[in-house]
Amino acid sequence: MSLHSDAEETHFLNEQNLHTVLPGLNRKNVPSHKYLGLGVLGICVASFVAQTEITQFVQKDMEYHKPYFILWISHSCYTFIIPLQIAISSNPRNYIKELFMVGSQLVTSFGKQSRTLLTDDEDETECQIDATAYDMILSERYRYVVVHLFKLAAFFATSLCVPAYIWYIAVNLIAMANLTAIYNTSCFFAYIFSILLLGESLKLEKVIAVALSVIGIVIMSNQKNAPKEDHVPMDYGYEFVAGNVIACIGASFYGLYEVLYKKYASPSTPSGLFANTLTGLMGVFTFLVLWIPIPILHITGVEPFALPSARTFGYILLNASAGVFFNASFMFSIALTSPLFASIGIMVTIPIVTLVDMLVTQTSVALSTVVGSLCILTAFGLLIWDDFTRDREKQSSQEEDIG
Repeated sequence: MSLHSDAEETHFLNEQNLHTVLPGLNRKNVPSHKYLGLGVLGICVASFVAQTEITQFVQKDMEYHKPYFILWISHSCYTFIIPLQIAISSNPRNYIKELFMVGSQLVTSFGKQSRTLLTDDEDETECQIDATAYDMILSERYRYVVVHLFKLAAFFATSLCVPAYIWYIAVNLIAMANLTAIYNTSCFFAYIFSILLLGESLKLEKVIAVALSVIGIVIMSNQKNAPKEDHVPMDYGYEFVAGNVIACIGASFYGLYEVLYKKYASPSTPSGLFANTLTGLMGVFTFLVLWIPIPILHITGVEPFALPSARTFGYILLNASAGVFFNASFMFSIALTSPLFASIGIMVTIPIVTLVDMLVTQTSVALSTVVGSLCILTAFGLLIWDDFTRDREKQSSQEEDIG
């Protein structure tokens, strides 16, 4: 199952058709995707910082230690992305059309059966493009695409729960700055999995960028921000070690999740509408199905359920809103760039979270935090330079071929 298979030979929706119907999706202007990806990452950073601080406030200050319930509420709210996407669309018919076009482009990457179904007759394809939105929804082809999207949503909603739940658990064990730093080692795992699953080649610049980022994270995570001596609990050392180990496990799962998303849920033509719709469907699946662990966790005593107060629930919804913005924009940034670029890019949350945490908790910034942050920012700058240099080289070679 590869996105680089022979699907191009029997593609239901070739590039010319896609650009005719959706002129905004033009792959010739590759650098613009990178700039857009950077802009989307900016939204990721702001949303992530807000989410981390709200989560810490709910679980520590308000003492509502129900990580899975908070996660379920947060991920269920992804559902609202779909009506919001439709609301901001100038024409709902164009929304359905683009979703069908880009979804079909993705489906044709998987197996001969799907390619046969979607490529039976090119004339029929043209009729499908010109059909009404109602006819498109009723068509067998559209149903096939929608079923495939629901399967993807179910898989990725379940997959995302694992690293997300681990993150919510770790919030209670270690400082947010440390948790953010360790969780961002997902860039290391994303690069390893990209080589194994996406066939990405080893490059010196990327290896150095990953090494710098991991070194920066190690430097920062070794700074143990213990509470004041008068209030040090007996098991603080155990919690610190356990929190670091749990966070590392979560980071590895998140790196794998990012690469799987890039491999199986990112069409060759990036589409924010498609990414947002898939994220919304993940929310639907979470709301309808992934509530099941809540009574199981209650019965087993792992997480006894208790309803939050109205004030606490308000903060949980605020946390969910930040999570919606973060995950929708992060998935789109992966589609626009790469798992490695997005992972290292989101690392700028580390110094920002540290700064915000310092202002909120009135703690000083350690030298290790400053040094680690500089390593991470240098790694991100190196990766940006490498990506844009490669894009310019590709663009130059394409112009030479045309000339």
